[in-house]
Amino acid sequence: MTQQSLFDIIPGGNDRKSFYNTIKETGITLQKSESDANSQENIILKVFESGEKFTPLAIERLTKINHDSVKRAITNLTNKGKLIKLGKEEMILESRGKMNHRWQIKDTVDG
Repeated sequence: MTQQSLFDIIPGGNDRKSFYNTIKETGITLQKSESDANSQENIILKVFESGEKFTPLAIERLTKINHDSVKRAITNLTNKGKLIKLGKEEMILESRGKMNHRWQIKDTVDG
């Protein structure tokens, strides 16, 4: 069974927005945050288009995007069917001393 994230329980299906306005932004500030979140997803998806497997920490190192934003974008891209979370056998020990899951672009996976 796949573990659910906070974003799995938010209504809206695969057409969800990239930015979750939990801080009640409005106006131009909200528009900028939504635009930034979309841009981050596009940047991260481009990294995955290499066909490599990445952890969120690896994406953070490569893109310099905030780790929480990377995790949000990876979750969104997974929910949209663009990335897949790989199994436990694909986990690696990361720089912070913990085992981390890796993701891969869906198009590069056999089957």
